[in-house]
Amino acid sequence: MSTTFLDAILPSAGTYCVARINSKNKKAVQHRFCSTKEEASQAAQEMNKEFWNVYVAMATYADPAAGRTAANAVEMKCLFLELDSHDGVPYATPSEASKALKKFVVDTGLPKPTIVFSGRGVQAYWAFTEPVPIAEWVPVARALKAFCFAHGLKIDPQVT
Repeated sequence: MSTTFLDAILPSAGTYCVARINSKNKKAVQHRFCSTKEEASQAAQEMNKEFWNVYVAMATYADPAAGRTAANAVEMKCLFLELDSHDGVPYATPSEASKALKKFVVDTGLPKPTIVFSGRGVQAYWAFTEPVPIAEWVPVARALKAFCFAHGLKIDPQVT
């Protein structure tokens, strides 16, 4: 994973978390907390093995011992969405998800996001210039989720 991309979407300092979930056993989850984006990038590469899906959490965290939880999150530097297309639901293909996202952005006048094809769908990121405290981020993220639903964009509500 590119540190340039991580620089754009993650707060400039803090404790970062890289997670991986076993694609054959969704309850098999592993986390690695990192003190730099370079370390997080390296961890993502090391953890990217067959049958594992790797994610970098968008927040920074106060205490690694407290885990990757909302209560432990400190700051965010982006808003993000995920549009799934695995098993053809809700979009048949990543291309279909991408087209729906592009139409949504044009129709609503939102700024163009950074788009990442995850292999199981499409992720969209709107980066901020500065990180914001989680208490300020949550209501904006909830408003974005509601805005997506109101405009018929089929997002993964657990991710946003």
